[in-house]
Amino acid sequence: MLFSDTIAYSTSKFFFYSKNRPRDSYHYETLEDLRAYKLGGIIGYFYEEIFSEAGLDVDYVTKEQQAIEKLKRGRIELLPLRRARRPAHHKEKLSR
Repeated sequence: MLFSDTIAYSTSKFFFYSKNRPRDSYHYETLEDLRAYKLGGIIGYFYEEIFSEAGLDVDYVTKEQQAIEKLKRGRIELLPLRRARRPAHHKEKLSR
């Protein structure tokens, strides 16, 4: 099987955060810093292996909408989503 050269590359340091705490109360520089927070994630997303290797405790679900609902209800504090995967429907879901 042949594969092309990489045509796109995406990374994310973008977290949605729970409104149960002030935005400026979230402080992290490294993966280890994230241990202080209740993280959410979606099974199969690019960060799953990275978080596992870092020993982070993550509450995984199978769909983005489930994770967004957990965030809105305060069951998780931080949720990584790529900016590129944040079309208008995400904004609408988060504002409800």
